[in-house]
Amino acid sequence: MGWNAVNALAANHEIWVLTDSSNEPMISGAQRKGGSPENVHFKYFGRPYRMQRNPTLARTEQWDNYRVWCSEAGKVARELHRSVCFDVIHHVTIATWRVPVPLGDVGPPFVWGPLGGGEKIPQSFLGGFNPMASFFEQAREIATGIGLRWKGLQSCVRSAAHIIAANNATLQLLSRLTPDKSKISKLLQVCFSADEIKLLRSAKKSRASSPIRMFAGGTLEARKGIALALAALSRVRDAGVDFLYTIAGDGPEKEHLQRLVRKYKLDRQVRFVSRLARADYLAELAETEIYLLPSLRDSAGITLMEAMLAGCVPVVLGLGGPAEIVDSSNGIKIPATTPEEGILGIGNAILRLVTDREGLDTLGKNASAHVAANYSFEKYRAEIEKVYDRVTKLARPNSCF
Repeated sequence: MGWNAVNALAANHEIWVLTDSSNEPMISGAQRKGGSPENVHFKYFGRPYRMQRNPTLARTEQWDNYRVWCSEAGKVARELHRSVCFDVIHHVTIATWRVPVPLGDVGPPFVWGPLGGGEKIPQSFLGGFNPMASFFEQAREIATGIGLRWKGLQSCVRSAAHIIAANNATLQLLSRLTPDKSKISKLLQVCFSADEIKLLRSAKKSRASSPIRMFAGGTLEARKGIALALAALSRVRDAGVDFLYTIAGDGPEKEHLQRLVRKYKLDRQVRFVSRLARADYLAELAETEIYLLPSLRDSAGITLMEAMLAGCVPVVLGLGGPAEIVDSSNGIKIPATTPEEGILGIGNAILRLVTDREGLDTLGKNASAHVAANYSFEKYRAEIEKVYDRVTKLARPNSCF
């Protein structure tokens, strides 16, 4: 979401973007097509790397590359500051607090975030994870404990003029790292341009009365909770409901999910698609009535919010970022402390929506209006401008070398 953040702020500022060298071909192509504002400039650096085919190894390598990139960012920013003379340095690249960036001592006020990563999966759910996914979540918790005691992270927090958390869990976690609570605020990192909102909201709902259409999209990992959704949908099927559940994406959990589909005998009701072109994705959302991705740990949920803009009713668990986006006026949020509670809640939610088509339609309209009103570029820009105004007023006079 770093690119969206840049675009949201480009209207009011001259911006220099420090980004990984691997992004240069994509950004240069966008610039040639006029997709990047003229007052946004780019500085590329970082080591080349090839993404591993194995998803777990690829993720590990990506994090290591990001760590190295962050360690170099301070030097690059300091050199550029000598010629550009920045008023504010704002790090928006990846929404996580676990990797500090040495930007607080460059000179200008340093704004860090929005940051996610404070979300935690309830321990009772880990028993249903595959060994690798369970190991990753437990290692993540160990990393959280180490991170909170890491001098590099503590230094980054102290040097930041302002820190932005993406959700309540991360806000509470980061608040433990500084006595000055006034320099921490909350703002979701996901925002949409006026054109994106218009496009997604204009998706024509060509829906038949049966089967009811459901959709999930994203990287297929255990933490996304799709295994819970499949268990719940087997009960919905047994209740005589005709539905089609489309799961779009790839990831380490895909083969396990395909096995579960066969186990629950949902081959007719569930389909997997690897990648959807943008036009096909929009067409899919236009036919979808329910967005079903009961994620156990997400800082937000881009596809969730796109689906809501398109008028799909979200069914989520009361965990992490999605629980702060969805409420009873625009979807169904299920309290769940155990897998059994989650499965029962998902099944009951689907049955409720199927039997109340008028209520389903109302929730869909409310979901679209909610995201359009609260997660636009304009809203994001207004909140960030408040932060910039605060930190520049409190900062010492800017000096360039």
